[in-house]
Amino acid sequence: MELLRRNGDYSIRALLALGALPAGRTLSAGRLSRAAKVAEPLLRKLLQKLARAGVVESAKGAGGGFRLARRPRGISILEVIEPVQGRLAINRCFLGRRRCPRQGHCRVSRRLAGIQDRLVRLFEGLTLADLMAGEGSPAAGRTG
Repeated sequence: MELLRRNGDYSIRALLALGALPAGRTLSAGRLSRAAKVAEPLLRKLLQKLARAGVVESAKGAGGGFRLARRPRGISILEVIEPVQGRLAINRCFLGRRRCPRQGHCRVSRRLAGIQDRLVRLFEGLTLADLMAGEGSPAAGRTG
């Protein structure tokens, strides 16, 4: 089971590169692609989703590119992964797409609800700045 899938991992890597830029500076999709080691066409699609979610901003024209929409400490990892890989859920019951016929009397769902809540809070509480602070660790530069 993967909580953090490929698109989430790639998005985090790209935002770590953007977070290292001086405030207000941008990075072109090509340079960001090389920095994050993500194919540019895929990265562009991910950045579009992140821009719609208000996580990144794009600037057009000469010197244009992408930048964080907020400071790294104001961007939760949940805000990064959900736009690109969908709602975080440990079971499809928690996706809210359809009403489960066992809702209200399912022992599994009741137990998992607490775990689901803690998982969401964990990803909400972890910020891009938290990951940036750990970049000197042996695992730096990779999330998976």
